[in-house]
Amino acid sequence: LEEFKHLYFVHVSLGTPAQSFYLLLHTGSAWTWVGSKTCKACGDEGSVFDETKSTSFNSSTKIVDYKYPNSKISIKGVKATDTLLLGGLKAKSQGFILV
Repeated sequence: LEEFKHLYFVHVSLGTPAQSFYLLLHTGSAWTWVGSKTCKACGDEGSVFDETKSTSFNSSTKIVDYKYPNSKISIKGVKATDTLLLGGLKAKSQGFILV
């Protein structure tokens, strides 16, 4: 598909204790999208985040529904925060959208 021509993945760890997986970098908006274990389109268990296993996970009731410009693709999730490890950098209370 033309819409998925350029995809960039990074290895991250999210939560406490850390869960490691590959995250698709979203270059089209300010949001970081993280697939949850309940997301049927997000991949298998090793590529999604299980928020129930993290003691540092916080979720809000704020729903984000994003439609990509000039596309039929949209994505919906809830605003959340958790500890993110990327390379040698650690970000506490990093914001993201849990899909």
